Amino acid sequence: MILKSCFTWWYSHGIRWMWQRAIADRLLICVERFSLGSLFKTLFAPYKQTVAGKYGKGIGAFFWSAIDSMISRFVGSTVRFTLIVAGGINVLFVLVSGMVMVIIMPLVPILVLVSIISGWWLPA
Repeated sequence: MILKSCFTWWYSHGIRWMWQRAIADRLLICVERFSLGSLFKTLFAPYKQTVAGKYGKGIGAFFWSAIDSMISRFVGSTVRFTLIVAGGINVLFVLVSGMVMVIIMPLVPILVLVSIISGWWLPA
């Protein structure tokens, strides 16, 4: 009776549980940890621009401020793009490993039964 209940859970609710835990929850954690949404929204925003607007007045100060802003935006987009690529690689790894876990999960009880029947569990 317990064995039947275990197999019933394993092949119905267990697969849904594994899908939720192995893929959906881990993907959400990856996206939140890397802040991929806000990185995409602020891709070309200035990066730690602390001296913008402090150059004074005049055409020279305007051009100096514009150059400083462009350099800051370039650095910001480079850092953010690198983080987006790292987050994308992490998301891809989570998807692949989660799919492997979901594919292997139904085979675990069968492999345990096969190993018990064939004697693989016996010490050498």
